[in-house]
Amino acid sequence: MERVVEAAGIFNKMIVGGNCQPNVVTYGTIIRGFCMKGNNSAAIQLLRKMEEGPCKPNLVVYNTIIYSLCKDTLGLVANTITYNTLADGFLQSG
Repeated sequence: MERVVEAAGIFNKMIVGGNCQPNVVTYGTIIRGFCMKGNNSAAIQLLRKMEEGPCKPNLVVYNTIIYSLCKDTLGLVANTITYNTLADGFLQSG
């Protein structure tokens, strides 16, 4: 867990410093770390920051959170049908 906290600290320094803005891969990596440690609330909070900022989440980021929520909340593991349904919904909504 301490490595995720350390990574989040570096991530915050990137944002505050303004010299190196994180991209979708950076956000996705931190979000995945939070999810892997069972901290879905921190992952969702970071997703919301991402949605409000210039770097928008992609399907990988959304799938990471969906997978973690399904696993932790419902005890389910999303499958291809789950992802295809979500992707279709995203495509239809633009």
